[in-house]
Amino acid sequence: IIDMFAVVSNLEDTKLLRQELESLGYVYRGEEGVSERILFTKEIGEKQTYHLQFVEKTSNEWKNHLLLKNYYLRHPDVAELYALLKQKLAEQFSDDRQAYSNGKYDFIQSIIAKAKQEEM
Repeated sequence: IIDMFAVVSNLEDTKLLRQELESLGYVYRGEEGVSERILFTKEIGEKQTYHLQFVEKTSNEWKNHLLLKNYYLRHPDVAELYALLKQKLAEQFSDDRQAYSNGKYDFIQSIIAKAKQEEM
């Protein structure tokens, strides 16, 4: 899956893009369990291949994403562990996106906590 983030000033702005994105094959998913985000997905064949996530620049969702990204850049060994976890979960829950996401949750939360500690 290719995850993409688009930062907008207001999530309401995504309403203006919905029809155009749907014409390109994206499916509107709304928040889908993550507040402060609007998700669109696109499938190739029967697999979701692209995730386009809209977030507001001032949102915790965006701030946490940046914390994760920067932590992984500083700690490539942890990024590798995360990649291995995602691979394992993808194999285990190939048809259950929610279980896949739930399986990553504790790991991600622990990294966000560590990243916040490093920034202090």
